[in-house]
Amino acid sequence: MRHAFHTAFMALAISLLLSVPAAAADDADEAYRAGDYATALGITMEQAELGLDFAQFNLGLMYAKGHGLPQDYARAVNWYQKAATQGFASAQLNLGVMYYKGQGVLPDHVQAYMWFYLAASRFTVTEKENRGRAAHNRDLVASKMTSEQIVEAQRMARDWKSSR
Repeated sequence: MRHAFHTAFMALAISLLLSVPAAAADDADEAYRAGDYATALGITMEQAELGLDFAQFNLGLMYAKGHGLPQDYARAVNWYQKAATQGFASAQLNLGVMYYKGQGVLPDHVQAYMWFYLAASRFTVTEKENRGRAAHNRDLVASKMTSEQIVEAQRMARDWKSSR
């Protein structure tokens, strides 16, 4: 009986812990949509520092757009990178854009291709528009690359996938 209570208690504790970030994320999203960037930033920063990929992505977005803080592409890249390495497809897509355009990083077609390639493979079937955007961007950058660069970018993407 004690084991059953402990298991039920742990399940409840875990569900409560998981619901707090979700509720806070909803609060951050609501504040962001209302243009209350200061509130959104506070919540998002806290969650991003906890390692939550969606918050890291959102913080990168806020830095990239200059919403709630000065626009800073280098910091946007930093936060996108954190979320992208966790497999967050939207961060991978945006990181590819940053490498393609040279925003916050030196332009790098190999890195851009790799992140677009990964994003296209990670968006779900229901995220058809984003998957298509990632594939389109991958093909666009490929048109500016040598075949050796494309092979290198594909190898890097495979290596990234196999390390997960």
